[in-house]
Amino acid sequence: MRTPAHVGIIPDGNRRWAARSGLKKSEGYAHGLAPGVTLLHLARESGVGEITYYGFTTDNTRRPAEQVAAFSRACADAVEQIAHEPCSLLVVGRQDSPSFPRELLPYTRRTDLNSVKREFATDRPVTTLREALVGADVFLGVSTAGVLDADMVRSMAGNPLVMALANPDPEISYDEAKAARPDVIVATGRTDYPNQVNNVLGFPYIFRGALDVRARKINEAMKLAAAHALAELAREEVPAELAAAFGVDRLEFGPDYLIPKLTDPRLLGRVAPAVARAAVESGVAQRRPDIE
Repeated sequence: MRTPAHVGIIPDGNRRWAARSGLKKSEGYAHGLAPGVTLLHLARESGVGEITYYGFTTDNTRRPAEQVAAFSRACADAVEQIAHEPCSLLVVGRQDSPSFPRELLPYTRRTDLNSVKREFATDRPVTTLREALVGADVFLGVSTAGVLDADMVRSMAGNPLVMALANPDPEISYDEAKAARPDVIVATGRTDYPNQVNNVLGFPYIFRGALDVRARKINEAMKLAAAHALAELAREEVPAELAAAFGVDRLEFGPDYLIPKLTDPRLLGRVAPAVARAAVESGVAQRRPDIE
């Protein structure tokens, strides 16, 4: 029999069974969810690559508050048991979706991640993005609009960095993030707000530096050199004419100016030579011109 690549486990509490067994109805939830944890262990031992354990959110149910609380606790206990397992990835479902009265909230354990994905995976016992952001220093989003709200930003650590890079509409707008807390540092992909993150700051000058030395490839050292050159340039004094082009008296490194502007004429002379030097030093250059 072929082992499936993915198994989904959807447990359910059974209040009627609990009542027949002389238990409180609320205790039936825990008894109903426990077999799901057992099934998860069996699936893992059978070599299943991806296992999803589903609980139900209770945001829109009309059950009595006591039942809702008991079911929520039972779900949390079951997920906590799974979270103590060695995990490669936690896949999060949105709790605020209006699509279902009780949305399925997945907890996924995967063993088929490649080395790149595994580097960014987590085994933290969190089940939502909202939970993951509590006390976080940085949010880096390259996803879709509206996944962050003001409460999430407020839950982060002091002076948090929110990089909401979805375009054209970021994960949270610059104005909404700033309204949530004044100490937040915000970067987006938009031209109409401070700290625009755009690949135009990198790829033209990386290619220029690579071509100047006929590099056989573009490696990590060259990309890091470009990043360091941008960081150094951001800390230097900005020409008055560049600041005037953006309608301000001056631009100075700080929360509203973390990264050079796309139209900064100094970019070519700083980033491309840094990339060329890195290509030479890392052994991928086929010529060694004088690099100023």
